[in-house]
Amino acid sequence: MLVTCARIDGGMTTTSAPPPASTATALASPTTQLKIASASTIGFGVLIAFGAHRRTDGLLRWFADLLFWPLGDSALLTDEAQLLAAILGGVMVSWAVLFWLLTDALAEDQPKLLKQLIFTTMAVWFVIDSAGSIASGGWLNVAGNVAFLAMFILPAVISCSHGSAPRTPLLVATKC
Repeated sequence: MLVTCARIDGGMTTTSAPPPASTATALASPTTQLKIASASTIGFGVLIAFGAHRRTDGLLRWFADLLFWPLGDSALLTDEAQLLAAILGGVMVSWAVLFWLLTDALAEDQPKLLKQLIFTTMAVWFVIDSAGSIASGGWLNVAGNVAFLAMFILPAVISCSHGSAPRTPLLVATKC
């Protein structure tokens, strides 16, 4: 778009104006994608926490049935499983809230640190969760873990700009 402006000396100047920001551009930003991933994780954590009570555990039982083939073998959750659902749902929601807050605090000024924090926590979670899923016979959960991992890792990589970032012994390969 060209913009014509009058100069103080009476002459005219034509310049290019930046295009207006579109909603699609805003939704495609890595910061927005990380917040969408965080909000999705909050929702999933609440779904898991609902498994703590018999009246609200239907979706969690269906999800567990999906992970442990064949379908149709859904049983009531044990008292122990309901307690774990309450604990794990709360942990998952708090983890997602932390990612949201880290994104707000670090995405603009310290994207490398944000990337490192996301990579480290997601790598620890992925290895432990996937190994446990395979050991328990819920191997299909690993496919979901890969999608969940990508939901956070890809926007973190995209948001990272050049420069140096602090390193941890756990994930030295988190440089941009």
